[in-house]
Amino acid sequence: MINITTRYLKTNRNQLKLNCMLLIQTILLLTACQSKTPSCSSVKVIELVSSSISENLIKDGVVNYKRDDLSNLILIDTIQTVSLDEKLDSYLCNGNVTIKYPAELANNLYKSYSTDAGRENILERLKIKYGEIPGYFIHLQMIAILSISSIGDLVDGILLPNEGTEIPNSLFKTLKNLIDKQMPLSFEVYSIQNTKDIDFQVKWKFADEANTALIVLLMNISRIYESE
Repeated sequence: MINITTRYLKTNRNQLKLNCMLLIQTILLLTACQSKTPSCSSVKVIELVSSSISENLIKDGVVNYKRDDLSNLILIDTIQTVSLDEKLDSYLCNGNVTIKYPAELANNLYKSYSTDAGRENILERLKIKYGEIPGYFIHLQMIAILSISSIGDLVDGILLPNEGTEIPNSLFKTLKNLIDKQMPLSFEVYSIQNTKDIDFQVKWKFADEANTALIVLLMNISRIYESE
């Protein structure tokens, strides 16, 4: 009985070793066949795109934000794969970006833009927050961007009038649309060869480059309302 049991155990052990070897070979084969580049909707890809956008916004003029804090305010969704280049191991992707601004930002902007007293108040607050010269230029940028948006909205109201719509309400709607705006984004995900620490990289761009200036403006203005 002992000999039979021993032979049986040896047989099982040999079979187990064989199964393990086959499993390891299968895993290695699958690993070799897998792409080094994650897909467009991969969490790692989205995190890297958000981080890259944050760095760019800070470089373009968003102040008093750290990269990680700014990344947490960037939402990328409606992601689509446009194409896959298997030879280059790269993806072309589309998506939309929205920014998590403070909830009352549209209302605060309306108060700060729609009257002379409001514009003077926000100018002084911007100077206190960012300094005399930077605050002044942020204020000029606000007037320019919001004026263009308001004029466009006013022209639309004249050409396509809505009964009962007043200009102040139209202005508030314009500000709300700017803050809630979804910005089309395209990005490429591609592999990095012969590196130990980095497997892939991304390149991205907004469909409309003016969106960068808008985000920079709203981020800087939102900082003076963050404690309210």
